[in-house]
Amino acid sequence: MQKGKTRPAWIAVGLFWVIGAALMIGLLSSSYLKQRAVAAHWNPVRATVLSSRVLSYSTDSGPQTYRPEVTYAYTVEGVTYTGRTYSYYKTGSEDYLVVKRKVETLFAPGRHLTVYDNPQRPEEAVIDHTPPDLALRLPVLFLGLFVVGGLPMCGRGLRGWRWRRTAASPAPQ
Repeated sequence: MQKGKTRPAWIAVGLFWVIGAALMIGLLSSSYLKQRAVAAHWNPVRATVLSSRVLSYSTDSGPQTYRPEVTYAYTVEGVTYTGRTYSYYKTGSEDYLVVKRKVETLFAPGRHLTVYDNPQRPEEAVIDHTPPDLALRLPVLFLGLFVVGGLPMCGRGLRGWRWRRTAASPAPQ
């Protein structure tokens, strides 16, 4: 390759790594940060379970997963709202019987429970308010390697551009 030419392939791959990893980090951390806000700032409110069931879903790469689907009603400042959010962070369990027992005992219709509402938007509430664990660290660190690896690729692609530009500058007298 000729000196002084930019290497667009290096720049393209580097940008792809950096932007892709940054987007994935953002997607992964958004639910984590939302659940932390719930744990720190949202208000406990008494609610009544209207209905509940076990919801199952699966992905191409994983086993069947189960989570509770709960519809509940709660009142804030005289206005009654209906919610269905269980958690912003937890996704479910592979053990159907554990989830079924939880639905039958904790979330039976008519049962009272505590939900946590957003003080700025009372129509938004969640049942699980526990702060998320630090399990997010490993995927974020892994994706961080792509950011750290992508930046030198961009630099390598731009190195020829900087060299050519400085070579064309007049010499100091």
